[in-house]
Amino acid sequence: MARLVIAVLVVAVATAFVAVDGRLVRPIVDPAAGNSARPLADGVDQCAWTCDHVRYKKMCHALRAKIPGAAAGSPRQLLRVALTVSLSKAAAAKAKFEEAKRASHLGNPMASILDTCSKSYGDLVDELEQAQRCVDANDTRANIISKMTAASTFAGDCDDSFEEMGVESIYDGMQRHVARVVSSTLAIAAKIT
Repeated sequence: MARLVIAVLVVAVATAFVAVDGRLVRPIVDPAAGNSARPLADGVDQCAWTCDHVRYKKMCHALRAKIPGAAAGSPRQLLRVALTVSLSKAAAAKAKFEEAKRASHLGNPMASILDTCSKSYGDLVDELEQAQRCVDANDTRANIISKMTAASTFAGDCDDSFEEMGVESIYDGMQRHVARVVSSTLAIAAKIT
């Protein structure tokens, strides 16, 4: 009987939370999206609340400041801004790796890494665009999180390529920044959609 009670409690807790970056987070409700889960109290700045409950709080609040009329912004607007910034950063990284690939010598081990990075950032851009279409179409939370999870994976593929070859990336700062923006966007999506 005790095992049954524990199992029921585990299932209840698991359904109330979503895993993001290995952490469990409770989603909030965007009343404009018609969600029926746990809404925030009236008068609570939902965007600020969302940013206070993600890993990269400072980055999230910087994204929040980009919402036109930020004080009246909705969590869905925050997600749209985060996706726009993520797309911009990913596209810039892809262009940087494509430029470096063109400048490298064929047969050079670095050329293989640069090719992998160019492709992974291309895939990242594609996934972010799909996630953006899902948000614009008010698609399900599961689909948006699925696209963002795939995007998050592609954001790390370039790092893996450098590590496998035992080469230190001269683009490490850019790669880390793109990964953090994408991770923040995934966390925002998990909180509000």
